[in-house]
Amino acid sequence: MPKNGIFIGRFQPFHKGHQAVIEKIMNDGLKPIVIVGSVNSTDNSRNPYSFDQVKKMITSVFPDIVCLPLPDYQDDMKWLSHLRSIIPCESVIYYFRKDEDLKNGVHYLDFLDGKIELREINSDEINIPVRATQIRSNYERFKLFLPSSVYQIMINCDKHKLAEMKK
Repeated sequence: MPKNGIFIGRFQPFHKGHQAVIEKIMNDGLKPIVIVGSVNSTDNSRNPYSFDQVKKMITSVFPDIVCLPLPDYQDDMKWLSHLRSIIPCESVIYYFRKDEDLKNGVHYLDFLDGKIELREINSDEINIPVRATQIRSNYERFKLFLPSSVYQIMINCDKHKLAEMKK
């Protein structure tokens, strides 16, 4: 019987859809553990926030949650091996099956070979009509989909970046 609910993502930024998944994990009676991917690919338009900034966003909503970093690798099998190494026993991974996560029609988590239980979340359970990509493009316009604490963190991150650019 699983004890931990694992949620893997980049969380660039953490939004109310992510929040709803974590709440579902908790409602299922599991301890949520968030794995933040692409931690070595930050400071670009797709991953503008560092692991520490993402962790701060998540813990601003869930103060006691465990957040673990997961870097990208050029080799998918290396990435999967690292993922396996940080997932505790008795865990189930919650995930959305998105087209961009498929390679030749296969989801990257399918390569776990059934060694870790997977629980796919469908849009009937959690339906947020916006993607993080849209939020990154204009977070003022989409702030309705952000927890207020995350919105404030994003504003502060932008202020810090602007100050750095002026130096």
